[in-house]
Amino acid sequence: MKPLIEFVNINKKFGDRTIYNPPLNFAINSGDKFGISGNSGAGKSTALNLIMGFVEPDEGEIYIDNNPNNPAIINNFRKKCFWIPQSFNFLKGIKVIEAIEKPFNFEINKSIKPDQNKILEFMEKVKLNSKLLESDINELSGGERQRICTVIAMLLDRDIIILDEPTSNLDMEISDGIIDMFFGSGKTIIISTHDKSIYDKCNIVIRL
Repeated sequence: MKPLIEFVNINKKFGDRTIYNPPLNFAINSGDKFGISGNSGAGKSTALNLIMGFVEPDEGEIYIDNNPNNPAIINNFRKKCFWIPQSFNFLKGIKVIEAIEKPFNFEINKSIKPDQNKILEFMEKVKLNSKLLESDINELSGGERQRICTVIAMLLDRDIIILDEPTSNLDMEISDGIIDMFFGSGKTIIISTHDKSIYDKCNIVIRL
């Protein structure tokens, strides 16, 4: 099986600081549950940004489906991904239901229609009251907005889910339910977190 993503001797510099010692070498296959661990400042979020092509490595090569990375390759790769960052902002003055439905207006998603029953189903799964759908999205707490991103991720049904500290604003019960939902989906999961209980669910874990 050819790797979905492969890092070969990857490093990134910020000023005079080289992030990874030793450089990153790993492969992620389709269906893997791939965990990235490490202390704060170790470069976990940077590794995810490198995977998504938001930043470029200063050393080494990244391969996607055995192809050297380039703008066309990374754009095609991103179409298969849903990214949930540590923090995010929604447009001001829109309702939760509008925030959920907005991604379906993008050209890449126009063939997908948001099923109202599925919206209610996933709202229930992430322990959010359906009455919140009419609330201003920016009046929700950070943890609630994080759960709305989870609802959007499940509705879009992308093959690859990339999660950066996805449980940082959630209590244990809600966190466990969301992680179990993602890990039980059959998708490729790439996740950075401090939570050992999440690493135990991964088939591959690297420590930075």
